[in-house]
Parts: sequence; C-alpha cells; structure tokens
Amino acid sequence: MPYQQHLRTLHGGHPEVFVSCRERAILELISDIGRGQSLEEVRNMFVGLRNIRPAVMAELLDHCHRVKVVRLVRDLAQQEDYDWATIAQVRADALSSGKRWSMVGPDGERLTLKP
Repeated sequence: MPYQQHLRTLHGGHPEVFVSCRERAILELISDIGRGQSLEEVRNMFVGLRNIRPAVMAELLDHCHRVKVVRLVRDLAQQEDYDWATIAQVRADALSSGKRWSMVGPDGERLTLKP
C-alpha cells in the first residue's frame, strides 16, 4: 500500500501537510499505546467511532503487521459491538501465531492481548 494511501490535505490548509483519514488515525493512535498514549484515552475515543468505513478499515488492517494494533482494534470493536468487528477478527486470526501479546507501559500497567 502506498505511504500516502488514506492521507489527505485539510480544506484550506497547506498542500504539503497531510492528515490521516479517521480509520488510519485510530490505527496510528493505537500504535502509540504505551509510548505516550494511554489505553483509557483510546477507549474513550473508540466509543465515538460509529462512522468507520468497513472497506477502508479492512484495507488498512490487511496491510497492518503489528499484532498489538490488530488485536486491540479487534478487542475494542467487539466491546463496542461495531458491525465491522468481524473484519478485525479475521485479520487478527490471519496475523496471530496463537500466542498472547503482552507489554508493560511506563506507568507499570500491563496490557495482555489474547490470540
């Protein structure tokens, strides 16, 4: 997937400054959990994601190779009962090696994601 896929300029903004579409932005945010972004903040933002485009999310998840990101998207989408949660489940199954993924954040909080 090209780097600038699902990036755009803001209306009236500088033509060389790009912002991510909402689907890519949430994946970028999830990627930063444990490195300055808290899981609680992401959960709070995830609640308002009723306008995610399933086809765009599927495309982005198909190109995402970070187990943490795909599993967290799956878990959060299932918790919120989003229609596109099955897309994330299929991608997590395809990416996962069957092992749990775990990390300890700078605040000492442990995050463990099941396969």
